[in-house]
Amino acid sequence: PVLGHPTEPATAQPTLPHHVVWVSHKDPGSYPRAWPNEFLNRRPDYIVGRSMYEYTEFPAEWLPICNNDYLVDEIWVPSRHVYDIFVHSGVAHRKLFVIGEALDVNLWDPRVTRPLRLPPDPARRWAYASLGGGQHPKEETHFKFLSLFKWELRKGWDALLGAYFREFRAEDPVSLYICTYLWGEPNARDPQNIMRLI
Repeated sequence: PVLGHPTEPATAQPTLPHHVVWVSHKDPGSYPRAWPNEFLNRRPDYIVGRSMYEYTEFPAEWLPICNNDYLVDEIWVPSRHVYDIFVHSGVAHRKLFVIGEALDVNLWDPRVTRPLRLPPDPARRWAYASLGGGQHPKEETHFKFLSLFKWELRKGWDALLGAYFREFRAEDPVSLYICTYLWGEPNARDPQNIMRLI
């Protein structure tokens, strides 16, 4: 059952099943505060940490959290690469499971989904901004790069933009499209907020 967001005030004690499994979609540093004890009034029966991490090692303060059986029973990671990072950092093998990313094959079926048109159609609720001050007159025929990510440093937006601007000039027939948002910020999808960061 969905118990609600941990920061939402509880208006009534929900009826809970006999066994409660809590899956925390957070970094390991957030496991201790990830389950909503104000709803449960106790520890869930089983806690799963589902974590992504792209670096070669993680912060040392995460290790005692990951290996603490009270804070997390098992940890799901999306790939063997991330599994190896956790093991190399000292996380117990027995707690780690590789669970690949899910994909809705009915929604993302190329037989029933039209290709995304770039540049985007303004009528389709795209917030669109251009570094060059406007759309290039021949942009329709450009080679197009598309990157989708949450705007945070660990996603590598600085490396992406640095590589793009080193490789291409304004007159080259290429375009880079970034579909992103500012996590936890007001007006998170306002392109002008992101342009200021670039």
